[in-house]
Amino acid sequence: MKVGEMGSRYHRSEAFGAVQRFVSGMIALICLSGLSAFATVPASAAPPISVIDGDTLQIGDRVVNLYGVDAPELGQRCFHDRVWHHCGQTAAFELKKLIDFDAAPLCGPAPLNRNEVICRAGGRDVALALIRSGYALAATGSGGEYEEAEKSAREGNLGLWHMSMVSPWDWRHGRRVSTAETAEEVPCPIKAIVSADGARLYYVPTDGGYRSIAIDPSAGGRLFCSDAEARSAGWRRPGEAR
Repeated sequence: MKVGEMGSRYHRSEAFGAVQRFVSGMIALICLSGLSAFATVPASAAPPISVIDGDTLQIGDRVVNLYGVDAPELGQRCFHDRVWHHCGQTAAFELKKLIDFDAAPLCGPAPLNRNEVICRAGGRDVALALIRSGYALAATGSGGEYEEAEKSAREGNLGLWHMSMVSPWDWRHGRRVSTAETAEEVPCPIKAIVSADGARLYYVPTDGGYRSIAIDPSAGGRLFCSDAEARSAGWRRPGEAR
């Protein structure tokens, strides 16, 4: 859907808004409790953090999602002023800048989901910062400050909100931006290769050495448009635990 068609999500009653704020506050307290366990880990002992896309991280040997945020997929594009923009890759690099800003970003488990984390860098929630800048949307049902940050970015016409786009969840279901312009076909950006020892690994634009990786279809290599597509097809990240 176009950006302008998404405004109806914000017409909620005052009572429901109050409930959301209460739940958000409780979640924040739980999350801070979880994060405190990480605060005692020396920076040198913390696992490395790599950005996969705008809402997915690799922390050590685990691939996890950021809580509260849904970013465009790496192969997703948006349209503005007769130009196509790689909004999925932009979101990934913006998240990387936020993470890299802090020499020792702090990540802890999000409530209720072992595969989600809340990460803070430079004293702020990086997912919230990404949403507030307009590079990503609040995840469905995230509520509270995440949806308030999205509303602020939308009203300020920031980032994605001044472009024609479809939401990440609609894009994953096959929806695309409708425009009179002809979209130039571009290769999907995720490079999946079969290593010398037979491991099926995928690399993303935020990886060091990404540009030097060549895809050889005859050896089983291929391209993917999203992290989820690569993973569901059986590829994994370098260093990821089986």
